[in-house]
Amino acid sequence: MMDNSTSASVLPIVAANAGGIPELIIQEQTGLLLKPDRSDLAKKLERLIKYKSLREKLGQKAHDAAQVLTWDQIAKHTIMLYESIVNAPPSPSCA
Repeated sequence: MMDNSTSASVLPIVAANAGGIPELIIQEQTGLLLKPDRSDLAKKLERLIKYKSLREKLGQKAHDAAQVLTWDQIAKHTIMLYESIVNAPPSPSCA
């Protein structure tokens, strides 16, 4: 899992488009997701170097999102999910 303190620092995020990362980073809104090729990293970093407004926008939106997504919130959401699974009626295929 990505460390939430990264987005709490008001810096733009460039991350791999893999695993659970796309659930936390919204392309072009809270960060930049990389394609699985090295040249994409260079292109994304070039954009961030060239466009200060993009750096600031992505950094601020990631920071704002990180304020809502605390470990306490993640734990509560996970508990609610587990409880809904445990309390769900059995499906006909399991009976």
